[in-house]
Amino acid sequence: MSTLSTLHKVSMLLADAPRSLQPDIIALVPRMVSQSEHTAAAGALLGRLAEASREGPEVEADLRLPVLAALGTLQIDPSVANKVLSAALEVREEGQFSSLLASFLAVIPTACSIHLR
Repeated sequence: MSTLSTLHKVSMLLADAPRSLQPDIIALVPRMVSQSEHTAAAGALLGRLAEASREGPEVEADLRLPVLAALGTLQIDPSVANKVLSAALEVREEGQFSSLLASFLAVIPTACSIHLR
């Protein structure tokens, strides 16, 4: 019998979930994966955001805030932290204050984790 990691199960759930539920699932990722999976979870969330960006600006806009909020609560390795910083600082021209705030909240813990290691 094969056992799937929690992260793999969450990734499968996100792939099959209706778009309307994806932000809620993403928000739960930091609570559902073990700390040892945080770096992998960050990579998976960044991958989902990149995929959303290919699906269109509206899809990306719907997922950007939940992804950034989730990334801001994960304890990640510096190797992935730079990608998180890039994603957080890539606030679109949509001019939404909430996007800027979410980006800021993702950048601060990530920047601190890079600096402290």
